[in-house]
Amino acid sequence: MIIYWLAVTIANILPINTFEKYQLNDKLEHYLVYLVLTLFIFFSCVLQKRIAILRTHPFVSAFLFIAFYGMLNELIQLYVPGRFCDVKDWLADVAGALTGIVLLFPFFSKAVKILIHNDDSD
Repeated sequence: MIIYWLAVTIANILPINTFEKYQLNDKLEHYLVYLVLTLFIFFSCVLQKRIAILRTHPFVSAFLFIAFYGMLNELIQLYVPGRFCDVKDWLADVAGALTGIVLLFPFFSKAVKILIHNDDSD
């Protein structure tokens, strides 16, 4: 997760023409990158034991974290030559995060409840 996250962060601060020959549709790229990042953040929230609210509410925590992170990346791009802040990019980030949560929920909502219950009984 850390390597992926660093790659996303670095890609967001490099000049746009750095990846010209590898580009797909810009919004699709945002959507897919943030969908995968949401999966990583979700599992990090579930598996960590230090911050209770992240563990007990990993779906909401992961979504809010990714939405904030996407917004922060867009704002940082205001200061990167050749980049600009685009609300549509952020909306694609949020859509990717929401899709990640929707995909995870049916499979992991019960597992999260079991983890929380086991933590309470310890």
